[in-house]
Amino acid sequence: MRRIEATLPALGSYTVPFHNESEEVLDFLGNGELSRLDRVQHLGIASKVFTGVNHSRLEYLLLQCAIINLLPRFHRGKEQFALSGKVFIPGQTAKISSGEELLKCWTLLGNAGHSQYTFGVERSLLNHARDNPAFKTILVSELPSKLKSWSLAIIDNYEDANFHYILSLIKIAQLPSGSRGNPPEK
Repeated sequence: MRRIEATLPALGSYTVPFHNESEEVLDFLGNGELSRLDRVQHLGIASKVFTGVNHSRLEYLLLQCAIINLLPRFHRGKEQFALSGKVFIPGQTAKISSGEELLKCWTLLGNAGHSQYTFGVERSLLNHARDNPAFKTILVSELPSKLKSWSLAIIDNYEDANFHYILSLIKIAQLPSGSRGNPPEK
């Protein structure tokens, strides 16, 4: 089990535990990605104007994982949220160790692609992809075909709330092969 200690908005000092699959995702992404997210201002340019909203994307990510960690306390008697409750995904043979782990994995992977100044920059990229077919093609070129068509639909339909998932897929596709997300040895 891996634990990350942080001071989080609304929770204060909190230790976020990562078990099983979420620990594997953390290892896969590597410490470099966590460091990068620590430098990304979650609320972008607003953090330069309002001092009370100055927190990083990593702190936001850890807050999401902390809330996921607290879910079993709010849903007592619902086994799927407990660490001991297995989750089966239709059409898949593998099972996830718990609902908590599934949500933490989704959160970790979904935050991997956020850019500096998050939403403003992401919307600019989305607009540029919609207006420039060559850029759109380059943007999705590294993705597998099923994800490519899904990504193109997000761009064509201006689904700005889902665009960061495309950036996450691109970021994950660019991780060094076999390195588990850590930079290659020099």
